[in-house]
Amino acid sequence: IDVKALPDPVQGVSEQDRVAPENEVEEKLVAIWAEVLKLETIGVESNFYQHGGDSIRAIQVAARAKKIGLNVSVGNILKYQTIRELAREISVQKPEVQSVEENGVIEDFSLSPIQTDFFNRNYNRPQHYNQSAMIAMKSFPEESMVRAIFTALARHHEMLRAVPQFKNGTWTQSIMPSSEPRVSLEVCDFRNLVESESSMLEKVREIQSGIDLQHGPLWRIGLFYLKHETKLFLAMHHLIVDAVSWSALLDDIKTLYHQAQRGATLQLSVASADFRSWVNQLKAYRDTPAFQKGKSYWDGLLKTKFPLLPKNSSGEEDLIRDERKKQFTLDQKTTAALLTKANHAFNTNVQEILLSALALAMQKSFAMSQVRIDLEGHGREDLGQTLDTSRTVGWFTSVYPVTLEIRTPDDIVNHVIETKETLRSIPNKGIDFGIYQHLCPAAFAESAGAHRKSEIIFNYTGQHQHNAAESDFRTSFEMAADNIATDNQRDHALEFSLAVAFDRLTVELAFNGKHFKDEVVQALLMYYKHALEDVIAHCVKGPGIQTPSDFTYKKLSISQVRELQKKYDVQDIYTLSPIQEGLLFHHRLDPDSLAYYVQTSYRLTGVLALDMVKKGFSILCQRHDILRTIFLFKDLEQPVQVVLKHRKVDFTYVDLQPFAPDEQRALIAEAQEKDKLQNFNLQSDALLRLTVLQCAHDQYEIIWSNHHIIIDGWSINDLITEFFGIYKNLCQTEGQPLKLGPAPQFSRYIEWLQYQDKKAALKYWEEYLTEYTRMAFVPGDQVIEGQTYDLQEKNYFLDEALTARIHQATQHHSITLSTFVQTAWGVVLAKRNRTNDVAFGMIVTGRPETVEGIESMMGVFINTVPLRVRYGDNDTTRSLLQKVHQETIDIQKYQYVSMAEMNAGTGFEQPFIDHIFQFNNFPLGNFAAGTGEKSILQSLGLTINSLTGYERTNYAFTLTIEPGKKLKLKFRFNGALYSQSYIRELSDQLGNVLADMAVCPDQALRDFSLLTPTERSEALRLSQGEKRDYDLKTSLTTLIG
Repeated sequence: IDVKALPDPVQGVSEQDRVAPENEVEEKLVAIWAEVLKLETIGVESNFYQHGGDSIRAIQVAARAKKIGLNVSVGNILKYQTIRELAREISVQKPEVQSVEENGVIEDFSLSPIQTDFFNRNYNRPQHYNQSAMIAMKSFPEESMVRAIFTALARHHEMLRAVPQFKNGTWTQSIMPSSEPRVSLEVCDFRNLVESESSMLEKVREIQSGIDLQHGPLWRIGLFYLKHETKLFLAMHHLIVDAVSWSALLDDIKTLYHQAQRGATLQLSVASADFRSWVNQLKAYRDTPAFQKGKSYWDGLLKTKFPLLPKNSSGEEDLIRDERKKQFTLDQKTTAALLTKANHAFNTNVQEILLSALALAMQKSFAMSQVRIDLEGHGREDLGQTLDTSRTVGWFTSVYPVTLEIRTPDDIVNHVIETKETLRSIPNKGIDFGIYQHLCPAAFAESAGAHRKSEIIFNYTGQHQHNAAESDFRTSFEMAADNIATDNQRDHALEFSLAVAFDRLTVELAFNGKHFKDEVVQALLMYYKHALEDVIAHCVKGPGIQTPSDFTYKKLSISQVRELQKKYDVQDIYTLSPIQEGLLFHHRLDPDSLAYYVQTSYRLTGVLALDMVKKGFSILCQRHDILRTIFLFKDLEQPVQVVLKHRKVDFTYVDLQPFAPDEQRALIAEAQEKDKLQNFNLQSDALLRLTVLQCAHDQYEIIWSNHHIIIDGWSINDLITEFFGIYKNLCQTEGQPLKLGPAPQFSRYIEWLQYQDKKAALKYWEEYLTEYTRMAFVPGDQVIEGQTYDLQEKNYFLDEALTARIHQATQHHSITLSTFVQTAWGVVLAKRNRTNDVAFGMIVTGRPETVEGIESMMGVFINTVPLRVRYGDNDTTRSLLQKVHQETIDIQKYQYVSMAEMNAGTGFEQPFIDHIFQFNNFPLGNFAAGTGEKSILQSLGLTINSLTGYERTNYAFTLTIEPGKKLKLKFRFNGALYSQSYIRELSDQLGNVLADMAVCPDQALRDFSLLTPTERSEALRLSQGEKRDYDLKTSLTTLIG
């Protein structure tokens, strides 16, 4: 394929690039993207990756955003890839300005992994290992002004005051005080010299080699006055700076320079997190489950072998002085295709394309079926903390190995996909490797054994902005050749450095001329260029498909994903939450069971626009991924939920107006029963259905039905509320497209679960349930032959006076109403089971507040966990309430663990519970209530009456408490096992204990009775005996009877 013959990928502007911003945040982001991505036209629907964005660019966007008061993380820029999506995740704050006069402190702290690696290399001249930049200015600033600028810079960035120190056999570093930062500035006036350039170059080499590693500072400045301009040369030891740091430093220097020119106070925007905090975060991260998961990955890779490069000789020392460099450059059109079009086909990024082509070139050059490469990353990864390092100066770089397989060199499409999947299987973008190697050296050495270091390193630094048009402040990195002492050792046999500058990709290969012949290297570069052009051309014309790493769940094989894509229009794939796993387990045991089928019905009065009802229902289902989800488990290692991009909604309308009221009631009951019998096939059905039965021009019976595996009670209320909101907007706009913000998706919660410490959670539950050996029962009092499950419901209400006393008691004890009633139920259960240690199932909401948008997220979050109520002989209401209150708080941290996981983790051979207790503070029917003068329903002229619900669990007995002026006790039970008189007895006993707890906070629980005062008096009377006359001729059996 001739890539040059392809249409120019940058011609024209897409529809997404034309979508204008609608608010101030979007306007600011458009300006930042245009600047960073070097685009003249950008829209709020433009895709970050498809316009050349990468992780380096994301850091630059975050840094610029912070300067103008937009608080945005790099992770969110990479996740929410359009301005419209990103803007909704941004918090706005007033930009702070930090005076550069603030004092610093002296403090010893550990090295970062890459800094530790530097000292472990034992370079011949470690003091000469720099990065540098040259700044050209048309003006001739005075020495005092330049010194003031760099003094202010050193006060602002503490790593410019860092000095390494060797203490007790270990390298550390200290930060010198900010009150008097040392600035090493050399001034040379070459304006009258004929050979000014050569004189400057000689001085630059002197500056490069003159850094004092032991005493500091670790950077030096050369101020050169030339005939027509001034040049500032900055040499900084690599220990204190990296490529991302330069972006922040040059930006700050420019800001200070312009302030000095105006005679303004030298001040900079508040700095990002300091480097010390980052190092401490790495040390803390070392103890997290996320790192342990990454460590396991590296343990496996370190044990794999890889072929060596064929060299001319390998015995000689590999020094910088023997290094040679060759390069090639892609033309503008091919580079533009690489940056903007090639990634569409397989949702790749630029580095994945570049490495795919490199692997093919290595196979062609050296007949290698696999190649081990060290990759350089910026290292500023999101480790789940809140540190913003976008403008932090320091050496963050991560270096980690990857093994690329070349299984199908003639099948470019498959090769690109396999390369992409290999690279994306690396946990946390490789940062764990350096932490493992240098913060856990003993464990790493044991795992690595005789591990050989990679001979190849690859570093793509992204797009470099050029500023030739800016006359007064131009930056270049033209002196890089002298950055490292020539007698220092080289680290890799082949060093690939790639960057885009002036709209062209340049690939530079550094090598030792003694180890590789020129013709070998030249052939390798030729193969690489051809492979790049071929890969780019194939990708530009590719079909646009997703691969395993594009989904939330990334452990499916490429073939499994392809099979799914043949059957379904897949948007996302992820695992199940613990509660979903349990629900799926019960469904698979008995697919025809009505357990966890949920039905909500109500009579709606008012006139509906039926076409808008169906359209609103369709919009609702399209907005929330969970409503388009199916559950698959056959031939899979673990069950998954698959989100479909689109699916037909299950909407039914039936006109009952021709029928008489009695017939309508019968038909409604029949429709409800028919819907139950239809149930749900979790592998294929739409798991939310809506049925509208019209009984009159302004009378409707509405039936919502769903499987509990997709939404819980909280979500049902929100769902119906949102439906009416959508319906209202459609009616007001006469069905025109709505501008609705993106809904928070259930996948966020699934991702959150993946980062929880399951081991710590299981340990908590094991300790919590220690010595709990006998399950507390609510045994049935009957068995009706021929019936398996007869769902019945009985509701009882406490009177207002008792309810008020209970509320007063909760305020007195500073606890929640749910804790009070749960404790009372625990006492009832203990008394009935003749023990003082019981557990029952407690329904928890399961919505972690740290998940963005959790309150309005649709899904099933609730979980059932055991609540243990135990008390000693001296415990009172007061002491037990405080104990249970604290335990319910502790449980919240680990409430995501399923019962099955608890059983397996604790070794408990039987279930912990036989029934469920639920405190329902979002009772069904609170939807569409609104907070303004009118609710949504009222504004539509609609009212709801006769609300009913059907829901079954796999438990035979469930007690639900609903707050109100009269506390409601709702019993749902299997009528084949429990009689209504038995349920009445339980209700009375719970009411009795609640009354005693409310008025007797200091009474010992051992003295509590399940009887009412009247029942206690009667029991006491009977226990004391009653004198009666008996006929002596009457038999004992008759008297007893």
